[in-house]
Amino acid sequence: MRVDIITLHPALIEEVFKHSMMKRAIQKELVEVHLHNLREFGFGKHKQADDYAFGGGAGMVMMIEPIDNCIEKLKAEQLKKLSEKELVKQGYIAITDFSDISDII
Repeated sequence: MRVDIITLHPALIEEVFKHSMMKRAIQKELVEVHLHNLREFGFGKHKQADDYAFGGGAGMVMMIEPIDNCIEKLKAEQLKKLSEKELVKQGYIAITDFSDISDII
């Protein structure tokens, strides 16, 4: 199973997976954990991924653009790994040549 985690602090999250049951699951190759630094998709000199809190109060508001860009990148990476038959089965490619349809079904 593949788990993708999008975070502003990948080093903190990474430590969790070096211990406990998750460590054993990773060692046994039952799970694949991929950490993605949201700041890589941020804006400006400081790779900003958060916005001003609207309406006052404490807390942080995340910008949607960096999150969306990261998710789109992950989708594109996964689509590259799929074969054409898998893409047809999942509806990403429309069948235009029906001579080959017996392979797919």
